[in-house]
Amino acid sequence: MSKNEPTLPQASDLVTLVSFTFKFPGGIKVHKSASEELRQSKKVKKKSRAKVTVDILSSEDLADARKQGTAARNFLYKNSLAFEERNQRAVPNVLLDKVHNGLEEFGAKADVHFEEFIASHSSLQERFKQEAGDLETGVEFPTVEQLREKYSWMVDTDVAPDVTKLANVSLVGVTKQVEDSFKKRLVESHERKIARATDDVTKRVTNVISEVVDHMDKFGRDGEGKLVGGFKDSLIGNVRELAGNLKAFNITNDPALEEVRKLLVDKVCKIDPQTLRDSEPLRREVKKDAEAILSKVGRFGKRD
Repeated sequence: MSKNEPTLPQASDLVTLVSFTFKFPGGIKVHKSASEELRQSKKVKKKSRAKVTVDILSSEDLADARKQGTAARNFLYKNSLAFEERNQRAVPNVLLDKVHNGLEEFGAKADVHFEEFIASHSSLQERFKQEAGDLETGVEFPTVEQLREKYSWMVDTDVAPDVTKLANVSLVGVTKQVEDSFKKRLVESHERKIARATDDVTKRVTNVISEVVDHMDKFGRDGEGKLVGGFKDSLIGNVRELAGNLKAFNITNDPALEEVRKLLVDKVCKIDPQTLRDSEPLRREVKKDAEAILSKVGRFGKRD
């Protein structure tokens, strides 16, 4: 490789791969008598086509624990990029502490709610006894131990592969042709991952800015003077959050992405949402600026 030849950005220096999974016990069971009544009323013969279910573990505490899992997953996605085809996200290293602490906080809250659910085991079991006669045959209420076995909250981190180091390793026992083919596939795989991350950023910017353009179009008053097309403060808040992460998400040092980040900060982030509602000229200006920013999004990942 010549001295002036550009090198691929190394993911291992830029991001850490993070995977997050959570599981909770489920208690959906078939209600026999209600299912039979439904089939008769609908004249359905096949049991699998019409049935009524009941959740024997229905609990606000368990539902709250699940909500923490969903919130944690959304938090991770907001602060990471698509990268691996597996269940892994590329977290920019500058955001790693934030992501780690955030997932720990969500996990601690989920644990609290799950323990409260476990504490209600006796009352849930008693409710089950009252309903069990109408449930499918062979259903038993799970023990505390069985419920705990079904609950898990896992966060794993891994180092992103360094293409340069792997590509410089000599393969023993293979021909030069096989070795070159392997290294070529390695680089191509890395390029696909970088492209996937770039595509993720492109979609995020497009979605957030398109929302701004859309709301600037719809906001106003109808023929009777009534306000229509209102928007929440989060419309601008989402732009600020996105702009705050774009420098970390720019794992290829893409000048087009940096230009868009600066434009978002200068043209949109500083705007007060209420002032935007009150001023039609400002809404027209913001719409024009947002459309101009959108026109630059397609240049992400491209080199002149």
